[in-house]
Parts: sequence; C-alpha cells; structure tokens
Amino acid sequence: MMDPPIPDGHLDSVELAIVCAARCVSDEELVAIVESAARVNGGALDYSVLGQCERVRAALRRTDPFSVESGVETLMRLRLQHLCLKFRTQVWIGKYRVDFLVGGRLIIEVDGYQHHADQSAFRRDRERDRYLELRGFRVLRFTAAEVMFDLDACEAEVLAAIRKRIHRKRTKQASAHDSF
Repeated sequence: MMDPPIPDGHLDSVELAIVCAARCVSDEELVAIVESAARVNGGALDYSVLGQCERVRAALRRTDPFSVESGVETLMRLRLQHLCLKFRTQVWIGKYRVDFLVGGRLIIEVDGYQHHADQSAFRRDRERDRYLELRGFRVLRFTAAEVMFDLDACEAEVLAAIRKRIHRKRTKQASAHDSF
C-alpha cells in the first residue's frame, strides 16, 4: 500500500492521521478513532484515502459514528457487542438520555473528564442517578480512564450485573419510555 500524499500546509489530514494510527493501535481503538473523526467532521471524510488501508476499511465496517458521543463510548459499545448483549445507545428515560441501556433496566454510563470534572457536574450526575434508580433502573458508571485502561474490569462488573439478572428485573413503572 502506498502512503496517501501529504496535503499542502503544515498539518497532516485527518485521513492520513487515521491511516498512520492504524499501524500502532488495536482494532477497537482504531474503530473509536474513525468514529470520533466522522462524528467531529459530520461524516465528511475522504474515504478514497481511508480505503487504501485494509485495517481502516475493516474499522469502517464496524463504525456507527452517531450511536455514541465519544471514543470511550465506542470502546464500551464494541465490548458490549463482543459479549453479544442486547443493548440500545443514547436512550431517553424521562428527562435524561443514558449512554447504554442493557435489557430493560441496566444503564451503563461512561464519564469523560471533560463533562464530569467540576462540582456541579458531579452533583448533576448524582441527581440523575437518583432519578433513574427511583424509577427502577440500575446505573453502572465508569470513568473514561477505566474504559480506556481497564476495560476488562468494566466488563467483569457488567457481567456480574447480568448474572444477577439486574438487566431483566423491571417493574411496571420502570420503562425507558416513562416521562416522569
């Protein structure tokens, strides 16, 4: 494979950066990179450049750039798919949108530092968790660092909840369509 041409100017193109990244990241990380680039660019990428690299073509087949909001959510989505779990992304439950809803009751939230770093965000997350728990949902909240650097431990917690059938226990009033 021939390297794509370097564009005029001092910066490489997003597409060239993705092709270069394909040489040194895992398959899952590459999917997260491609999805993030597509999300940021509104899907407008030069696929003729990306298509020159087989690993990038494989990553493109696994992307769903508008189903999640961040690269770490992509990593979680890929792991949940690998586990063959039934889940939905970006589900509205009452006045809140959750990252993942597994089954009818288990919520998985992935918190990046950028949106959860200050005291008011911390407080809002706790209010949100209480709102959801009072309606019969169970929230598993992971940090971006946990997902990026210890995804196996996150998986173990999700599977422990699944083994306890937390994702299936659902009361009549605990529905993703409730508008409390």
